[in-house]
Amino acid sequence: MASDACIILTSVAAAEDAERIAEQLVALQLAACVQISAAGQSLYRWQGRIERQNEYYLSIKTTADKAGEARDWIEANHPYETPEILCLQADAAPAYLQWMRATTG
Repeated sequence: MASDACIILTSVAAAEDAERIAEQLVALQLAACVQISAAGQSLYRWQGRIERQNEYYLSIKTTADKAGEARDWIEANHPYETPEILCLQADAAPAYLQWMRATTG
């Protein structure tokens, strides 16, 4: 397995925002693939209060070379004031990593 892959995690409240972010990341070649989950519930503390929010979760597959640019794009285009943006290093099968590199230019 090769470890030049990254998975960026984020979440949004609206399906339209999830689709817009996913489509743009793939179109801009910042991600090879984005999976959008069905809505789930997040529980978190915000401005001193416990909040509950139905959200769609995005799992963004990219290469280590594109991860910083993808993260910056998400931060600039995310509808939340303080979006969740987590970048995890991942081991990828060599063929999948080769495909990721080819699709992210």
